[in-house]
Amino acid sequence: MPATTCFRLPLFLVVLFMRIDQTSSMNAKGVNFSFKGLGSVEAVYGVLSRVLKRDAKLLFDLKFTDRCGEKHRDQESGRSELCFEILNGTAPVSGDATEANLHHRIRIRATSGPDLAYGCAHYLRQRAHLSFSWNRTGGNIIGSSLLADWPPHVPEDLEVRYRRVDISYFMNVVTFSYTFAFYGFREWEALLDWAALSGINLGLAYTGQEEVYRKTFSKFGVNDTAFLPWVNGPAYLAWSRGQSIHGVAESPPISWLQDQWRLQKRILGRMREIGIVAVLPAFQGNVPPVMKELFPRANISVRSDGLAAWIDALDPLFSEIGNAFLRNLINDFGTDHWYEADGYFNTQESPWLLQHSSKKNADHDREHHHPRAKQGGGAKAP
Repeated sequence: MPATTCFRLPLFLVVLFMRIDQTSSMNAKGVNFSFKGLGSVEAVYGVLSRVLKRDAKLLFDLKFTDRCGEKHRDQESGRSELCFEILNGTAPVSGDATEANLHHRIRIRATSGPDLAYGCAHYLRQRAHLSFSWNRTGGNIIGSSLLADWPPHVPEDLEVRYRRVDISYFMNVVTFSYTFAFYGFREWEALLDWAALSGINLGLAYTGQEEVYRKTFSKFGVNDTAFLPWVNGPAYLAWSRGQSIHGVAESPPISWLQDQWRLQKRILGRMREIGIVAVLPAFQGNVPPVMKELFPRANISVRSDGLAAWIDALDPLFSEIGNAFLRNLINDFGTDHWYEADGYFNTQESPWLLQHSSKKNADHDREHHHPRAKQGGGAKAP
């Protein structure tokens, strides 16, 4: 009989700080969005080959499937349909290479790229005793005899595993300045490989947004001289992106903003190849203080030191800026229809924010999903 169980994928510590406006968003049936079929088998082979430093096509026979172990599936209501299955027996390696003829491949099927990668990682952890982690916490521990002794275990029975919930989300908005501002694509590639092997299928993608804001605000009369002081130094970008703290450290040059913009394109390309849905930033209301002079009739509040300003989401200008930003964002980066607003840290909810901010940003994308970060309140895990 097959071993049919549910699995809970690891969640990044962002759960301690993240709250979803609709708590049902984390339920198996609570999101009107399908993760099935996202990513590609080739991308998963790429992840495995980079991590294992071996040709993963010699080790695994991977395919997408619409269902796992359908005949044996428990009809428990509310369970996610995302899954992976490890088939019994092995598949021979095709080709004439001497090395290839020594091995047989473990057969794994799954409903998406992250589920397929997680299924492979599950087998490697349980049967080959491998470990996958960040460099600072031990890195990937891969035995030197992995290929010579392959496969370490030949499955005798079908193993089927379903997610408990559709979404495995990771990342924190502040990490994009405290750490990722100093990442190149090499570091991002390793992080996304780890995310795939951990079954992550939804993640923040905040890199490069300053260049999008620069282009957006220029259409409202904000020149670079007024815009750049509004952007903090790389390690403090989280503060100028949403926390009403500006003028910290030296503002980066436009060339750096454009380098980050180009890096974001590579990051998003890799995420979408694997099947990790990207959550892009949304306009949440903070604007360069010069906007108060440019639009004196708008309901814009400027901080006493003149370094920060916010526009009320009920003001028509909020919609204009939000839609202009989203148009530029989608033109530059494409979209998976997920956006996140990193609102001002607060222990209470602003009624106008709850009722209007998400709607105003959604005017340009009717298929949007809108999680929102909040710190200072109680933690609410999915």
